[in-house]
Amino acid sequence: CSSDLIVRPRTPHLIRETPIKSASDPALISQILRSYHRALTAREIAGILHLHPVTVYRKAKAHVIPCRFIGTAVRFDPGVIAQWWEESHS
Repeated sequence: CSSDLIVRPRTPHLIRETPIKSASDPALISQILRSYHRALTAREIAGILHLHPVTVYRKAKAHVIPCRFIGTAVRFDPGVIAQWWEESHS
């Protein structure tokens, strides 16, 4: 029937976790980072540190934030990032 209307809920293209503000307790952010047991992407680091992903890429390229470049991809060791975060916010 043409009078029946199917309404589909909008689904987000990107599921985002609630970001943690940079001003939060550095120990809490370090604990969150250390809970990961795999390399993280720039987008994941940006979400945890409450930064824009482009800012994370720029800091990585400038060697401000510790990372590994794998071809054109950049990956972050969460343990190393946690240590860097603690040192830069102590």
